[in-house]
Amino acid sequence: MGGGGVVAYSRAVKRSLLHVRDGPVVCEESVRVMARSAATLMDATLAISVSGEGEPETIVSASVEHAIGVLLLHATAITTHELNPADRRKLIGVAIG
Repeated sequence: MGGGGVVAYSRAVKRSLLHVRDGPVVCEESVRVMARSAATLMDATLAISVSGEGEPETIVSASVEHAIGVLLLHATAITTHELNPADRRKLIGVAIG
């Protein structure tokens, strides 16, 4: 298992290093992609990604509006078997709490 982290405020870094597609970066797809890419990049079995809007001038992106302060969180577990929903909740609880 690896270790490390990425702090990527820049859209360019999110796209080039974490493979986020063009378009809004504050969306469910982007946080899933960032977590999966970080896990792969760090050779980790667990990765958590966070994205959100904190600045008034950034609340409109690609015609998708977000309230100031919106926060999206995604945890990805790289495993050899499919986790059932109860296992996912336990894993996320351990990662967050």
